[in-house]
Amino acid sequence: CTEDLVGMFEEMGVDTGIEPFLTMDLGEKYIKSKMRKYHGKSPIDVTSGYALFHSAFLKEIFRAVKEFDIDARELIIEVSDREKENPRPTLIWEVAREIAKRERKVKKVRYPRAIPPEGTAT
Repeated sequence: CTEDLVGMFEEMGVDTGIEPFLTMDLGEKYIKSKMRKYHGKSPIDVTSGYALFHSAFLKEIFRAVKEFDIDARELIIEVSDREKENPRPTLIWEVAREIAKRERKVKKVRYPRAIPPEGTAT
């Protein structure tokens, strides 16, 4: 819920000073596990909705994420900034390469990596 609110403020141009990806990660790690019945949205769902990114392209996103070891949310946002309607696989891979190169060059990750769901291998 908080990440939705932060996203809405950011979309309206209100700088909250709150890092949306970190907020999602903290919710996944500390809050979701404490809830008996979780009916919320995943960080990928929230990011896709915020970026107006269609889930039909997520398979290609996850392939590129695995290849380049980058955050799927950042890739979704950057691809969507360039093409919302029908992002070509070549665009997804081009943006993934740019993100990976930028992260290696800076050696500081702009956003923390998404926390894998419980029970999955890291």
